[in-house]
Amino acid sequence: MTRNHSNRDRSSRDWLTRNNGAWLSFGKRGKDYVLRFPDWADFLISHDGKEVKCCPLPGTQASTVRHLFLDQVIPLVLSRREALVLHASAVLTPRGAIAFIGQSGQGKSTLAAWFAQIGCPLISDDYLVLRQSGSEWAAIPSYPGVRLWPQASDGIFGALLESSEIAHYTEKRRVSDAALVPFVESPSHLECLYFLDDLEIARSGARVAPSNPRDAFMKLVACAFNLDVRDKILLREQFNAIGQLTTRLPCFRLQYARDFSVLPALRRLIVDRQIKTAA
Repeated sequence: MTRNHSNRDRSSRDWLTRNNGAWLSFGKRGKDYVLRFPDWADFLISHDGKEVKCCPLPGTQASTVRHLFLDQVIPLVLSRREALVLHASAVLTPRGAIAFIGQSGQGKSTLAAWFAQIGCPLISDDYLVLRQSGSEWAAIPSYPGVRLWPQASDGIFGALLESSEIAHYTEKRRVSDAALVPFVESPSHLECLYFLDDLEIARSGARVAPSNPRDAFMKLVACAFNLDVRDKILLREQFNAIGQLTTRLPCFRLQYARDFSVLPALRRLIVDRQIKTAA
């Protein structure tokens, strides 16, 4: 595949960086989709999502292409084939899967890594596929490993930890040691959702509060991957799925101080809630 500017639909949309530069541009070439990471690579996705071709720019490192494919392209492709794909991490507790949902930088991976190393295996790090069966929802595993900033990795596992590069443009590292981050390999019953709340970050301690269905609905819409926002049929199906999910599953707002010493108290809050719900 070669990069071709003239055949790309100019009615594309962009994901922007904090400096309002284009991080990822969406477009179409005929019926197929084009994902353009302006500085690194183009990905051409067939209309049915069954074929992906990549055109990396000269000098783009293989680790960067792998990261873009696994963590950006794949969840967008799956958004056309699964009921819901969310920007979320998830772990498996004794009473079922719990998902941490939020935007980049809100601590999803940190929470997933911490829960995994205390005995709640990892289901997903950054994107979560959900499948519906009747009134039940299942969390589908993504791939082993969690991506962490060095300070988060040191705070959870200690400084002497083997990790691998994710991409040349980030200091985040991938931790894939199964002894530290055990991984779930089969679908798990989804027990509840936790929305990471940046509106009122706690200065100390942790707090869990119920989230009403309307707020949960809006947050899930904002955190859902969607390859084609102009596909009205898929959008309707996605909205229906979100509506069913938020009315049938317990949803909570989660606030906690960005301090590793708070994590044990946060675990107790979540475990205590599960015990009370089961009783």
